[in-house]
Amino acid sequence: MTTEAETQDTPSSGARPIDMESFSELVGFPAAFIKKELLIDKDNLSIDELRTVILDYLDSTMK
Repeated sequence: MTTEAETQDTPSSGARPIDMESFSELVGFPAAFIKKELLIDKDNLSIDELRTVILDYLDSTMK
């Protein structure tokens, strides 16, 4: 069981960068396709950035 102090010392999941090549392997789409569809020009994103980009994409396609 982790204490509150241990949780505060641990970097948040949003602080770790996500490599688009690794992400593309995980989801099964080419990295270039993901970057083109999500309008991403970076090779690494934080989980918070990726979440925002994906939600923006979903919002734009649902209209």
